[in-house]
Amino acid sequence: MFKSLSLSAKLAIGFAIPLILMAAIVVGVFLTVGKVQEGVHSSEEGAKFADLAVDMKYNSVQVQQFLTDIAATRALDGLDDGFAMAEASKASFKEQMQEFRDMFKEENDTDGLADLDAMEKAMDAYFETGKKTAQAYIDSGPAEGNKMMGGFDEAATNMADSIVPFADAQSTELTNALTGVTNSVGMLRTGVLLGGISAIVIGILLAFFTARSITLPINGVIDGLTQGSIQVSSASGQVAQSSQSMAEGASESASSLEETSASLEEMASMVKQNADNAKQANLMAVDAMKSAQKGAEAMVRMADAINKIKSSSDETAKIIKTIDEIAFQTNLLALNAAVEAARAGDAGKGFAVVAEEVRNLAQRSAEAAKNTSAMIEGSQVNANNGVAVSKEVADILHNIQEGATKVAQLASEVAAATDEQAKGIDQVNTAVAQMDKVTQSNAANSEEAASASEELSAQANELGDMVGTLTMIVGGAAATSKIQTRQPASHHHALTAGRGGVMPKAVGAGGAAGKAKLVVRPHREIKPQEVIPLDDDDFKDF
Repeated sequence: MFKSLSLSAKLAIGFAIPLILMAAIVVGVFLTVGKVQEGVHSSEEGAKFADLAVDMKYNSVQVQQFLTDIAATRALDGLDDGFAMAEASKASFKEQMQEFRDMFKEENDTDGLADLDAMEKAMDAYFETGKKTAQAYIDSGPAEGNKMMGGFDEAATNMADSIVPFADAQSTELTNALTGVTNSVGMLRTGVLLGGISAIVIGILLAFFTARSITLPINGVIDGLTQGSIQVSSASGQVAQSSQSMAEGASESASSLEETSASLEEMASMVKQNADNAKQANLMAVDAMKSAQKGAEAMVRMADAINKIKSSSDETAKIIKTIDEIAFQTNLLALNAAVEAARAGDAGKGFAVVAEEVRNLAQRSAEAAKNTSAMIEGSQVNANNGVAVSKEVADILHNIQEGATKVAQLASEVAAATDEQAKGIDQVNTAVAQMDKVTQSNAANSEEAASASEELSAQANELGDMVGTLTMIVGGAAATSKIQTRQPASHHHALTAGRGGVMPKAVGAGGAAGKAKLVVRPHREIKPQEVIPLDDDDFKDF
């Protein structure tokens, strides 16, 4: 996992872990010193209050001592200051006890405050009892004083029972604080020693593994760069020859593209002409379709007119039939009139003549109606034939209209397809022109690549120098000499051969020499006209 890290990460880890260990040691020392300082402060406070407790114990004893002296001397001249001295010792005791009281209040020590209250009561009782006992010795003599001495001894015992444990507790706290300081100092010395040894060991191991993990890959890179510089110098000559071949091929491709472009231009003009013809055919098909549509519409109107004529003929035939019936009835009436006139005799002769004329008129009307009826029947037959023919013509015109519509659609599709083909050929022509430009540019770039390959050879030499510098940085001068001995003696000849001689065997990816040798012509400056030959006539069309 450590091998897969980057160089910066390895260096960061190599420096970070010892620094973290040192920081941990510093933090541990800081915390331990803080505890020591706290212990020292506590020891100072404990020593202060332990001294106060001793002074309080001393003052309580002094009270007893001064009052006992008063009782023994009965306040003789020069020995009557016992009460004042005892009062001063009591006052000093109260002042010292007040310092404890302030401390216990700050620490919120209720038990300590209770002990002080009990101690204060014991001191007051102790002082008052001793004072009365001494006064009894002075006023009534030893007999009365001895009677009260027992109470004073009891009060002194109660006072000692209060002050002695208190003073011992303060001394114990001081002893514990000093013991804690001593233990912390011992732990600090042990921790600093162990931490320092651990940091040194881990730092040495990290430095070893970090240097090893960095130098091994860099040495591998140096070997690769050394072989790479040899391969680059060998391959640069091959690149020059390949670039020259590419330039010649690009020139041939450019001429072929020019011919292809001319052919495409001719095809484009022909396709454009076909597209124009297709458009004209489409327009003519559309006109024919419109004419067929108009003829069909006129045929429909003619069929409607013939149907109306047929209907009129039918109506006329009905009228003629009615006239025929009227003539027949008139003939019957004339016949009846003639019969009646014959019955009338001479009186009916005139009426008989009229009846005869009416009969003749009825016969003539019947004959005319018959002839007219025959003519109308012929007209009906002709009208029926006209209707049938007009329907047949209408069907034919409808079929023609449908055919013209389909032809117009096909012509439109052909025109659209031809137009798309024309556009596609224009695009192809444009692409070929671009390819022509790119090919000419590639030819020029190939020449530039041939020149760049020589520059690449020079850079390969510089790369070898930089590899030597990197080797000296990593392994020193001895490693640089080893790298130089590994480089082939013909390296310089490989570079010079790329410019005008025979290239050495190409070095493969594994460092082995290739099988083929490439002969490179001497380098000379090639003009663009030699790569893409163009005459002045080629620019007339532009």
